[in-house]
Formats: sequence, C-alpha cells, structure tokens
Amino acid sequence: MKIKKKLAALIAGNSSNFEETQGLCSRILLKLGLKEIKYKESENRIFFKKRSAEIFVENKKVGIIGVLDPKILEIFKVPFVCTSFELNVESLASLI
Repeated sequence: MKIKKKLAALIAGNSSNFEETQGLCSRILLKLGLKEIKYKESENRIFFKKRSAEIFVENKKVGIIGVLDPKILEIFKVPFVCTSFELNVESLASLI
C-alpha cells in the first residue's frame, strides 16, 4: 500500500475564513512557482454545502479546500468554524 503525502492547513475562528484559507493556499502554490491556479466549486461530504472546491494547477487536480461541515465539528467537539485545505504533494512535485 502506497502512502500518499499531503500538505494540509486548517484555520479556526468565529467565522469561516474561507478567503483567508484560500489566500494561504494560493500563496504556497505561487511560492512553489506554480501558476494557473483555479478553484472549482465541488461537493465533498466533509465540507459545508456550497463552501468547498477542488484545487487545480495547470488543469491538474492537486487538492481540496472548504469549510468543514458543522456535523463533523460537533463529533470532535470543536467549538469553532474551521476551514481547511489539503494538497497532494506528489501531484505538486510533478508540476514543479
């Protein structure tokens, strides 16, 4: 079984901070020298409806981003709104 390497970040606060999280993600990708970054709205069970996207670089999917679903936060007793992203390191490496 091959282990997938991921880079992830989570921002927690009183509001969703989606734009702040997206800005952090974009900044990391730009610092890696990657361009043509696109966020395409998608549905993912772990994220709040209409508040998630797939991350593409040069038309290749490299990750996901979104506001975590309140049901998941409740399970883990997290009292804050959380927004996170996850990038596939191997996908990024193939683009660098």
